[in-house]
Amino acid sequence: MHSTRQPKSVDVSLINSGFAALNVEDSTEESRTIAVVGVPRSGTSMVAAALKLLDVYVGDTADSAVIEDVEIASALENSNTSELMRLIDRRNKLYKVWSFKRPMAFKAMSKFEHLFRNLCYIVIFRDPLAVAMRNSISMHNEVLPALRSAAKMNNELVDFVCNSRRPTLLMSYEKAVRNPKAMIEKLCEFSDLPCSESQKEKALASLSDNIELYLQTSRIRPYEGYVDGLSMTTGISGWARAIVGTNNPVRVRLEFRGVCVDEVVAGEYRKDLELAMKNNGKCAFKFDIPTNSEFDPNFCVRIADDDFNLPRSGKLSLGTR
Repeated sequence: MHSTRQPKSVDVSLINSGFAALNVEDSTEESRTIAVVGVPRSGTSMVAAALKLLDVYVGDTADSAVIEDVEIASALENSNTSELMRLIDRRNKLYKVWSFKRPMAFKAMSKFEHLFRNLCYIVIFRDPLAVAMRNSISMHNEVLPALRSAAKMNNELVDFVCNSRRPTLLMSYEKAVRNPKAMIEKLCEFSDLPCSESQKEKALASLSDNIELYLQTSRIRPYEGYVDGLSMTTGISGWARAIVGTNNPVRVRLEFRGVCVDEVVAGEYRKDLELAMKNNGKCAFKFDIPTNSEFDPNFCVRIADDDFNLPRSGKLSLGTR
């Protein structure tokens, strides 16, 4: 016997969306600056990635996964007001809406808010245990101290939100991950972005790749290094070393178009490295450029036994030092 009862309608006011907009009645300007803040490892990179996919300028970032604005971050944390004003003025002239992501910037923003044009905040909250576990995985931290730290920073973030009078979008990381389409819609609405449906769909399709890239690159690496220069006469130079596990020199590999063409030990002495690192300075390397008429300056230098690419790999032109 079939039931004739009709399904009950859902009271949308009882649905927990995980998003809340505050002080939006004060936000009438079309131009604006969006600061993405939160506890570290709470999902700020995901939000910055989404804004970037929606064609919002997110700054000159050092990492395509973490998407941290290194220029704004440096100016804020060094209290360099003149440099901050220079950066803000330049971006205001170039972009109607622009953004920067720096998780802990909320601690420093109170004395600089007045410098930004129509400043608003996107604030991400995440389960403190999840933050602690991510730190445990990525940074090899103990879980309980990391949990206490995450809970303390969450309380500080709540205090910041309660004291702010700026337009603010609060976002639950867990809800956003479960419903990324709603996140995209909320970002477009809050940021007053003229996003087409095709643009939203493209951003939505790309988000999962960005999240996976972040998880991979945010994991702590046992190596560090840098590519210093590229010259047809002096070759490719730089330095690399292990920062955990061993004091022995590491091997680095030179690749062109995905093919390994040389491998050397990063064990040459450099006085500047000795002074900078307060060690023996024996971690430099140098590659000769292959004698090939089809030489491609887009190269990669990586740790031979790892997938860690040294910074500035593939980003130098001939003559860079």
